[in-house]
Amino acid sequence: HHKSEAEQTLYQAYAYAQSIAIAHLRAEALIAIAQTFAEIGAFDRACAAAAAIDNAPSRAAAFSNVAQAFAKNGIFDQARAAAEAINDAPYRAAALCDIAEALIKAGETAQALDLLQLARTAADVTTSTRAHARALGKVAQGLVQAGAFDQAHATVEVISDAYLHAQALINLVKTFAEVGAFDQAYAVTMA
Repeated sequence: HHKSEAEQTLYQAYAYAQSIAIAHLRAEALIAIAQTFAEIGAFDRACAAAAAIDNAPSRAAAFSNVAQAFAKNGIFDQARAAAEAINDAPYRAAALCDIAEALIKAGETAQALDLLQLARTAADVTTSTRAHARALGKVAQGLVQAGAFDQAHATVEVISDAYLHAQALINLVKTFAEVGAFDQAYAVTMA
């Protein structure tokens, strides 16, 4: 009963938010509303509020927040659907990695690896050198957490820019150390 009341109140807020004349304030309000709809489990409304944002980075951020809220509540199929609705490849990759991380924590490693594969595909179509490197680094961290150590290392090796490659390797070593994979961490530093 409380859920439907909350949903009605939010829906009123949503109606008001859409009439805010100043674009960035409207986007900010819709991001918050989309996330709150997701937190109370109202998937369709969460996605509708996110989709109503006309500015692409804000829309991507909203879908990413929605996806994370669902993943936190263990609603992984809807989390994945929200992430896949992100047109912007680097944001899509990041959101998929975040959901994969939640899946790994929930013991769903096989499902997590599927999402990391999708995230890798999104990373590969990212055109900006820096965003491409960041996306690959995030995928690699997820792969380490899923226990796919060799794949993680291979993912980082794709980064061609020397500085970004070095940064990604440092993060990879840290992630190996965090999961207690010290042999792998050592192997990367010696390679």
